Amino acid sequence: MKDKSYEYFVIFGGGGIRGISYVGAYKALMEANVKISGYAGSSIGSVFAALCAVGYKISDIEEFFLSINIEFFKDINFNFGNQIALSKGELLLEWMRDKIESKFYGEGYRKGQMPHVRFKDLKEELIIYSTDLTNNKYNEFSKECTPEAEVALALRASVSMPGLFKPLDINGNLIVDGDLAKSWPLWRLSKTLSAKKERILEFRLEDTKGKRNIDTALDYLNAVYNTISGFATDYIIDLYGQKDKFDYIKIDTDNISVMDFMLSESKKIELVETGYKITSDYFKNVLPAKRKKLYENYYQIQLFLLKFKREFEANKIKNAYLILCELFSHLCEHKRYIDLYIYNSLLEFKKQFDDNLEHKTGFFFIKDMVLLNKNLVEKNMNELIKVITLKTVEIKD
Repeated sequence: MKDKSYEYFVIFGGGGIRGISYVGAYKALMEANVKISGYAGSSIGSVFAALCAVGYKISDIEEFFLSINIEFFKDINFNFGNQIALSKGELLLEWMRDKIESKFYGEGYRKGQMPHVRFKDLKEELIIYSTDLTNNKYNEFSKECTPEAEVALALRASVSMPGLFKPLDINGNLIVDGDLAKSWPLWRLSKTLSAKKERILEFRLEDTKGKRNIDTALDYLNAVYNTISGFATDYIIDLYGQKDKFDYIKIDTDNISVMDFMLSESKKIELVETGYKITSDYFKNVLPAKRKKLYENYYQIQLFLLKFKREFEANKIKNAYLILCELFSHLCEHKRYIDLYIYNSLLEFKKQFDDNLEHKTGFFFIKDMVLLNKNLVEKNMNELIKVITLKTVEIKD
């Protein structure tokens, strides 16, 4: 396939320690010749996305992620108040700040002596998801929304799982884990991302395989989180997974909890392998089958438009109108699969055609149809055929 067909804005969802699987997933993306136009993430996914965005090699990120352990939580929080949490999160913030700044400044880096890296300083596009508990809404860190915000501090907010890390207080608002909004497609929460025309690949980390052992309070909380999260992910994939613009990869980590930070080295390596296998299988098997269906759908639309054009150019406007009706009958059944931009373009074209249509009647029935502004309709018809033809070629290649 052409590289452009494999270009995505990639979103890495949260999932605690299970985020180690993103190392394997990223390796599979590189093997599949995926070009990444931008990064987004929530919770542990935000950390992975940021490390990629500042330019770390995957081998470096793998080393960082394999070293994640209980040490990050040793700055115990004793001042609970209205912010009950095990850890202050200061050790984790210091670690993230060091990783971001040392890569950004390179050899000239002096720990604690450099200006903090802000979103506007980054070359790569980076969107960090978080949740504003005070105002009960999604909170975004990005070049467009928060150009002056420090990247490491945004990560600290996004990983603030309630009960684990203290929330981040920004102007009196408590900002926590971006994965609290996981019941929505993450791309849809961001005005920055939802407005983009490029394809979106969203990773979701789940643990929905098999029967769980619920022996402790922590097991119970994990089971509740996994059940809610799993239902949301399956619903979202069912709703959007077959659409042209969106691809979803669910990495099921099989009975590894979000907060299992004492995971053995061998288990961590298994997570890397799981991420690689699932992502690799998606690009080798699942995506080609999906694209085949998309191609058949777009090709059918292309045929309708070419038939329409023949009748239109022969000045058989009534026949052209009937073919347009057939096309929209087809779209009623297949709308969910095609790019929303293309669907809206088809709707606009039909409206324009209808607005320019004049009926010539006989005694009791419509005798013929004419167009008031045929040149305008013809211009937009040709543009639409060009768009559909390019899409058909893109999907097929």
